Amino acid sequence: MRISSLALLAASSLVLAACGGGGGGSNSGVSPANPTNSNASNAQPVNVAPATPTRSQAGVCRTDQTLAAPRNDNLRIDSVRYLQVVEQDAANANATIVSNKVLSLRVDVLANPGTLSPTRATALVFNPASGRCDTFNLSGPNTIPTQVDNTRLNDAFFVTIPANSVQPGMTITVVFDDNQGRSSAEAARVQRMVVPAIVTGVTETVRVIPLRFNGQTGVANPSSVKSILERTAGVASVNVQTEAPFTPRAFNSRGGFLIFQGPEGEFNANTLVQALNEVDDVCDQLNGAQSSARSSPKCLGVWPDNVRFTSGGLTSSGEIVGVAFVGGKTMMTQSLGGTDIPGIISPYAGTHWLAFRAVTVAHEYGHLLNLNHAACGVGGRTDSRLYSDGRLGNTGAGYDMARDFYFSATQRGANGGRQFGDIMSYCEKEWPSDRGYVLSASYRAGGASSRNAASREVASQRWLKITGFDGHWQVRAVYTAPSTLEATDMAMRLSSSSGQLEQPLMRPQISDLPLASANGPYYVELPTSAVESLSTLSWQLLSGAGQLLSTGVGELLTQP
Repeated sequence: MRISSLALLAASSLVLAACGGGGGGSNSGVSPANPTNSNASNAQPVNVAPATPTRSQAGVCRTDQTLAAPRNDNLRIDSVRYLQVVEQDAANANATIVSNKVLSLRVDVLANPGTLSPTRATALVFNPASGRCDTFNLSGPNTIPTQVDNTRLNDAFFVTIPANSVQPGMTITVVFDDNQGRSSAEAARVQRMVVPAIVTGVTETVRVIPLRFNGQTGVANPSSVKSILERTAGVASVNVQTEAPFTPRAFNSRGGFLIFQGPEGEFNANTLVQALNEVDDVCDQLNGAQSSARSSPKCLGVWPDNVRFTSGGLTSSGEIVGVAFVGGKTMMTQSLGGTDIPGIISPYAGTHWLAFRAVTVAHEYGHLLNLNHAACGVGGRTDSRLYSDGRLGNTGAGYDMARDFYFSATQRGANGGRQFGDIMSYCEKEWPSDRGYVLSASYRAGGASSRNAASREVASQRWLKITGFDGHWQVRAVYTAPSTLEATDMAMRLSSSSGQLEQPLMRPQISDLPLASANGPYYVELPTSAVESLSTLSWQLLSGAGQLLSTGVGELLTQP
């Protein structure tokens, strides 16, 4: 407990041992059960028995404030916001952060004009994993502002909490104090406790599969893949592995997929889907047995610069730079070098500080986390869970820790328009919205938002994957399927010693390609009886009109 010189002189002064609470706190000291206190500063607090009894409560740090005569400066905490890729108000019931991922706090404090900042501004973090209350000092302005500036951090208090302190069950108590002290009611207004909702931060594994064509091989800098995904996605960390190069059959210009008579390496959307499907097959082989696409390692196929995909003919300007199975495990993009544009020194510059190809990787990875497109600059299917204009919301904001860039949707551009689009949009200067971040983080962690989408994956350990190529159909037994399967009018008739069963062919959503190829891939869920007799299972592939397209017996290629 700290006693100011004024409090020592005033016979009526008291010491406040307060617990933080939503909206300002109360007048009782709160400490965790058997806590270990750690203070980031060298100052040693003086412990004095409080004038009123204290109470103990597990998971909340005890805070001490000096009581004295009223200051009448109207000093108060206006808001506490989480900064973890996106900004979220701690008072918002939907705010969700990721464990084991660095978390910063923005604390806006307001007061009457000319009010100096308190000399002590701290965040006390209770870590349930260690049972410790750790103290972190906030940095902030010398003079308290009279109103909030949402476009920058300069007038706000700021602190960074390390990843190992961000754990489920943590509490954060922000408290301001100085030796002069203030009244009990005033002290309560400069203390706030928040209890973040936290989902498990996973370590994502991404396998980079370089694609070859005509003497050139695609490349993705592993450190760049790691950087862009850790900066923009709701995962704790990313482990990148580069696999052996692979040459898709779809890149064979004699396979009938070359666009008209154009330059070699110019391909259409059908070729892209076929190549994506082949990379997905390689991903299956590398991953082995998995329970779901959601939880399995992801694969990134990167094509070389002598390959180009368009959404139409050779005269089309619609170049496709990335593609992914929505809710799947496989994506493809152009090759990736660096992540940043060094010359951009402000997030409010006219162009993005992130390289276009790096943004593409982050966008396609968002599809793997079950997000569809945000409704800005795109046609076709959009994700209704994101903001209706495909941006960050009217007051949304983001924080790129790697560049120390804070930016807000409230800051308009030079033309008066909005500057930022959702990472899942085709708008300028893309960054995740808070809605997309929470949805994708919860999905990857296996939270409530993922259960419906992934339930079919978890429920069935075996699937049939059906793909057409060069006039033939390939049927393979696989462990996982994308979560976004939709029924088609095609069917597969399965026959085994247990009897006959007809199952609809399911088609996954493929990002950036509103119309999937007629050649698939398609998926069929196998019943347990069929899984047990794969080697002797016979199948008939039927069109929507019931026409027999293909048939086979025991041709299923099982994975190890």
